[in-house]
Formats: sequence, structure tokens, C-alpha cells
Amino acid sequence: MPHTRPSDVTFLGLSSTVFCVECELISYNNSPQCLSCGSQALLSLARILGGTLNGQQRATLITTAALDGIVKGILGEVMSAPRFGNTQAVHSPGRVWQMTTFRQDTNSLATGELPIRGVLDRACTITPASGAVLALRSGQKMVCAATMGANVPDIGSEVGHSGSLSALCVETATTLRCDSAEHDPRVDQPSCRELGIESVVVAPVAYMNQVVGLLEIFSQQKYAFANHDVAKVQLLASLILIALMKSSELLAIGGTSTMQ
Repeated sequence: MPHTRPSDVTFLGLSSTVFCVECELISYNNSPQCLSCGSQALLSLARILGGTLNGQQRATLITTAALDGIVKGILGEVMSAPRFGNTQAVHSPGRVWQMTTFRQDTNSLATGELPIRGVLDRACTITPASGAVLALRSGQKMVCAATMGANVPDIGSEVGHSGSLSALCVETATTLRCDSAEHDPRVDQPSCRELGIESVVVAPVAYMNQVVGLLEIFSQQKYAFANHDVAKVQLLASLILIALMKSSELLAIGGTSTMQ
């Protein structure tokens, strides 16, 4: 790799830098639209990172109430974008919701049920997904902990068998998309046939350089998801991490998976 010169580096001020959910570009921008793709799904980096430390002697502790505000704010900003169409209720009565405590000796995951439920519901609202799944690490396995919608694995079942797209996501810590399960050798084709799944997007939920969970969305249609849907799932996976941190469920997750 060639040596980086000072002239090759561009510094961005936190207070005026935004991240576009649609095209995943970070830029200086004071307008309500992405200067690259025109999307209005913009997130302020200062808000996501908790503000600026410039000129301050100490960092400000982010409280639970503040985290709630961040989650609601990000979801609100994403859903307010006109290109997403008419928004639905956070908890759509037409979708089946299931969730279980991740550990038998604690109800800690239950304290994060509302934000997790909201995120999975949004995954089925702002994308063409018919179903969404949160899987969490249990030892060396990924176990289905929460589901929303149809065509999803059973609660408590293992997600990410060897040779599946989920296992590859854990191994590489990279968001992956499958457009046609019947013609994609990376997926667990028997499971996809059983559930009637054709399209998949799976994103890692990563903490301290470890993949501790997976957020997956499914569709019965081929080529159901576009690049902007991949970006949305990546954003929602980060909100899942916030919900898990609030419930201290990360303390219960064992095993390691080094991000590459």
C-alpha cells in the first residue's frame, strides 16, 4: 500500500458532517438532501456520536433516556424521508411478533423488547421484506431470538449453519445480499425452500470487534432488495446494538468472532 501523504487526507468537521442512509456516503452538507443521490434520509454524525468533545474537559455520560431519544430520533429521521412513502404504525397489527429471553436465568432481553420490536417492524416497513429476524450468539451458535412477519425461522432455532449466508456474514462481519436463493450457492438452499425465501439481506450486529448477533430480512420474491435496502438494514443493526447494550444482554453473550 502506498504511503499516505497529508495532501491525500480530507478532514471533516463533526458538526457539519452527515451520513446518507441511501448511498452510504459521508459528506459536508447543510442542505436537507444528499448531494450525491438526492435522498433526504440524512443522519447527523454529531447526533449519532453524542455530540462534540471540542473544547470540553470531559465527556458527557449518555443516559438511558438519551439513548431512547437517539433511537427514536434516528428512526424518525429515516421514516420522515418522502421516498419511503407513507409510514405505518411502529407495531403493525398485521405482522406476527415473537421474542424470547436469550438466557434462561435472566429477563434482561425483555427490557429491550420495545426498541427491538420497533426495529424489526421498521425492517419490514422501510424495505420490501415480508419477515425479519434477530439472531444472537449463544456459545458458538447463532440462535433466533426475535422474529417479525412471515417466512421466518422458529424462535430458538439455530441460524447460520455452516455453508449458509448467515455463517458467511458472521465470518466476514460484512452485510450480504442474496437475490435468488435457488441460484446462490452461499445460502442454505433447503432451509430457504422450506420457508419459501428467495431474497435475503443479513447484517452483523457487532460489538468490540465481535459479531454478537445478526439482523436478517427475507422476501418470497427474487431480486426484492436494492442497495438502499442493504444500507437501511445496516443502520437498523446498529439500533439493535443500542437496544442490547441498554438491556446489558451483551454481558450474557459468549464466544468470539473477530471482525475482518
